[in-house]
Amino acid sequence: RFATSRAKLAHYLGRKLRERGWAGEQAPDIDALVERLTGLGFIDDRAFAQAKAGSLLRRGYGRRRVGAALTQAGIGEDDRQPA
Repeated sequence: RFATSRAKLAHYLGRKLRERGWAGEQAPDIDALVERLTGLGFIDDRAFAQAKAGSLLRRGYGRRRVGAALTQAGIGEDDRQPA
């Protein structure tokens, strides 16, 4: 599993395509790729949120700061609350 969220992966792939260019006739479907990787179990927002929250809490960050970091990483409310 990769230590990233679906939103961060989509942003990363979009940035890399812009930097390196895309030779295809139509734009690549980044969202479909991210969903496929999620379906295969490579990306897990809930596991990412728990790991990130645990790391920040161990460093002494408060609940609001942890919530803000998870929101910034694109973690949805359903995965953010348990973390």
